[in-house]
Amino acid sequence: LPSIVSITYCTLCALSLASHAKTMFTDPGSIPRHAVPTEEDGVDRVQFPMCSKCKTYKPPKCHHCRICDRCISGMDHHCPWMNNCIGAGNMKHFILFLVYVWIASAYALLLFGMNYFLCNSDDCIFPNGLVQ
Repeated sequence: LPSIVSITYCTLCALSLASHAKTMFTDPGSIPRHAVPTEEDGVDRVQFPMCSKCKTYKPPKCHHCRICDRCISGMDHHCPWMNNCIGAGNMKHFILFLVYVWIASAYALLLFGMNYFLCNSDDCIFPNGLVQ
């Protein structure tokens, strides 16, 4: 196979690993325990919502993660593969990780399929110039 095929696959794998690491180590948007809204935020101090678990201010679109034991802004889910919550702070890196893994998987499936279906002889020359 030409070296561009392996370089492309290794690049996709490196990008997916980098996105995985960035998702794991980026704060998902946790709400600090001492956060309290001010009058400039437009929230009445008497009536602001509180989290029943961690007893802190709970902004809109915020959910409490029982695994991390903290409130996460824009929480989507707690991902066991990332060992972190997926929230507003790391959603971009998580989506990039999913896209890179999908592209790398489709690329590998395409290469295996070409090898299986187009390799009929011992010299195994593909029509588009790929050689085994």
